[in-house]
Amino acid sequence: MLVLTVALAVLAAVCTAVIFGTDVLGAVVMRPAYAEIDDQAMVQIVGRSHRLGGQRLPVPGVVSVVAAALTTLSALIAGWLAAGLAAAVGLVLLLAWLVIFNRISLPINKVLIAASEAGETPPTPGRCRPAGTRSSPCARSCRAPHWSASAWRSPSPGAEGGLCVDGCAGTCGACRNRPERA
Repeated sequence: MLVLTVALAVLAAVCTAVIFGTDVLGAVVMRPAYAEIDDQAMVQIVGRSHRLGGQRLPVPGVVSVVAAALTTLSALIAGWLAAGLAAAVGLVLLLAWLVIFNRISLPINKVLIAASEAGETPPTPGRCRPAGTRSSPCARSCRAPHWSASAWRSPSPGAEGGLCVDGCAGTCGACRNRPERA
C-alpha cells in the first residue's frame, strides 16, 4: 500500500507541477513580454496559446485531481491519517483552483481564442504610454465595466474597479499614478 500511495502522490504532484508551472511561466515571463507588444499581436499569441493549452492541458489537470483523490483514499485506507489529511488538503486546493479557473480565467481565454480565430482584437483599454507608441493613449474612464483584451495585464494603480479605456490622454487618476512603460 505504501508504494501505491507514494506513486499516486508523485503522479499528482508531477501533473500539478505541469499546470502550475505553465501558470508561473505566464505570470513571470509572458505577462511582462505581452506588455511590450501591441494588442493585436497579444490577442493572436495569447488566443492561440490558450487554444492549444485548452486542448492539451486538461489531461494533466484531470490526472492530478484523480491521483490526489486516490492518494487521499489509499492513505486513509492504510491508516495513515496525517498523509490522508495532507492529501485531502491538496485535493481541496486543486478543486478550488479549478473553480477559480473556470469562473475567471476560462471566460477570458474563450474571448481571446475566439478573437484570435476571427482575426479581431476585442475592445481594449490603453496602456498609459506616451503618444507615438504602439498602444493607444489612456482613457475616458478608469471604471471600465466590460472585459477587455488587456484587462488581465498589470492594472493601473489608483484605478477604481477597472482599467483605462481609450480617450483620456493620461488625465484620469490611474494614468497619473501609473509609471510609464517603454
